[in-house]
Amino acid sequence: MARKKKDDFVRPHTGHSSLYDDWADQRRNNKVKSTRYRSTIIGTVMVCTIIFVALWGASALVKGYLTESEGNVPVASLTPTPAPTVIPTPSPTPPTVVSQPMLDAIAKNSEVIGWIKIDGTVINYPVVQGEDNEFYITHGYGMESNDAGAIFMDVRCNPKEAEEQLHYILYGTNMEDGSRFTKLGSYLEEDFFNQHRYITLDLLSGNYTFEVFAAYIIPESDDFDYTQVKFRREPLWLSFIQSCQKRSARESDVKLNSQDVMLTLSTYLNPSERSKVVVHAKLVK
Repeated sequence: MARKKKDDFVRPHTGHSSLYDDWADQRRNNKVKSTRYRSTIIGTVMVCTIIFVALWGASALVKGYLTESEGNVPVASLTPTPAPTVIPTPSPTPPTVVSQPMLDAIAKNSEVIGWIKIDGTVINYPVVQGEDNEFYITHGYGMESNDAGAIFMDVRCNPKEAEEQLHYILYGTNMEDGSRFTKLGSYLEEDFFNQHRYITLDLLSGNYTFEVFAAYIIPESDDFDYTQVKFRREPLWLSFIQSCQKRSARESDVKLNSQDVMLTLSTYLNPSERSKVVVHAKLVK
């Protein structure tokens, strides 16, 4: 009997042919899906591999860019460091210049607290401050008995706290020989007033220059208190120094404000009268 070729086989027609076809189709479909799934897996793995290689390569490039080839020194470390901000140091307060005559006077009397000078006059004296405003009227700066007395600062003033002191007051006698504060009376004359405008006062707390802005006579009967030193409010202080300026026998262009520090020099008009000569000056440096 002749053997049938492969092509001669015919699928038998049975009652289960439709089930067979479905099974065959499903098997083919499963094979296709399996193939596609494997392809997807392989593709995904390849893409991930490419991305990893790309990232690794980029990382190497960046690392090589940021690193010097010779010293393996990071480029970032070679970036110039910004210059530090220089905070200016406040200029120190200039030291007080104490003259040798003042040092000698201090060595002789510990109550010497300064030195006053008006160029072009005989006023060039130590300044003392006692425990009251009486002792140095009849005693010299060496504490010896002396009719001419000494130039002394009002006991209420504090020369050690110059920043807090608004009003310095100095007293001196009017002597027939022209010494001490005799020359203050000359400030009532226009020429003298204009030619002797500056007074220097050296204290242990600093060296100060004052500009004269007022000079006048205050009669014994006048109750104006030009020796006030305590002021609770700035407007009261300004009002006070402006009142002093208005009393002046000579005009000046000096402008006053509530922050001004004032120096007052006082003496009797002459040895036989109780009227007083008063000179006011404003701190300028």
